[in-house]
Amino acid sequence: MQALQWAISYPERVRHALVIASAPKLSTQNIAFNDVARQAILTDPDFNEGHYRSHNTVPARGLRIARMMGHITYLAEDGLGKNSDAICVPTAINTAIALNLK
Repeated sequence: MQALQWAISYPERVRHALVIASAPKLSTQNIAFNDVARQAILTDPDFNEGHYRSHNTVPARGLRIARMMGHITYLAEDGLGKNSDAICVPTAINTAIALNLK
């Protein structure tokens, strides 16, 4: 979306833009998913208010949760079922989430 906005706002500076997998605006639901993912990173104790490198840490747990949130938004609901029947079973989802958060 950023490249699309630059092309619209600064046509004299951006002569060409190849914008892939973007939309002119986000839905309210997508904005909410993005905020939850962002909060997952910001509230990770290892984030250290953005100074994680100087504390020799990485907010891995928050990044994992944010990545899982993002993955949900990348796929259509019917696309989730086509990948695996097991993914539709709540216990399989909970197990996968638990394993990814370790």
